[in-house]
Amino acid sequence: MEEIKEKEQQSGSERETRTLELIQKVSKFNWFENVGEEKGRLEAEQALKAFLIQNELGNEKIEWISRGEFVSSYADASISKTGLHEFIRKRYQTVVNEAKEKGHVTDVAKAVDAVTDSVFHAAFDKAFELFSDSSEELVKYVVELTVYIALMAYAQDAEGLSGENSFAQLAAVLEQGHLPVNIADGTIYVL
Repeated sequence: MEEIKEKEQQSGSERETRTLELIQKVSKFNWFENVGEEKGRLEAEQALKAFLIQNELGNEKIEWISRGEFVSSYADASISKTGLHEFIRKRYQTVVNEAKEKGHVTDVAKAVDAVTDSVFHAAFDKAFELFSDSSEELVKYVVELTVYIALMAYAQDAEGLSGENSFAQLAAVLEQGHLPVNIADGTIYVL
C-alpha cells in the first residue's frame, strides 16, 4: 500500500513539474506575432497535420486566412458557435472525466488556473492591439480561443493521459505566432 502511495505522489510530482515547465514555456510565446505573415507557417502546418491525424480528422484541409478575412468572417462570431470550440469542449470533458477516475482533478484544475493566468493578459494585450479597431467581440473571441487551446494542451498533460497530447500541436501553432480559429466544412482555418 505504501508503495502505491509513493508511486502516486511521484507521478503527481512529475505532472506538476511538467505543468510548471509548460507554463514557463507558454509565458514566452509571442502571441499572434506572425498573423498574416509567412513566418512560422511551415512549422505550424506540420503541427496542424499531426493534430488532424492524431484526432482522426485526416480529411480536413488547412486554409490560411488573412487578418481581413478573419475580421469579416468572425467580427460578430461567438466562439461557442465554432466547430473548433465544440471539438475542444468535448475533449476537455473527456480529460475531466478521466481525471476524476484517476483522482487527478486537482492537478487538472491547477493547470487550467495557472495557464489561464499565464496566457490571458499577454494574449489579450496583443489581440487588443491587432483587432480592437474591428470589434470588442473579435478581441474576446481571439482571447477565449487562445486560452481554451492553451489550457486544453496543459490540462491534458496535467491529467497524465496515456499517449501523445494532441493539443500540444495546437499550442505549437500558437507558439509559432498563428492561431487556429475554426474547424468547419472539412477545413481547419488558421490566422
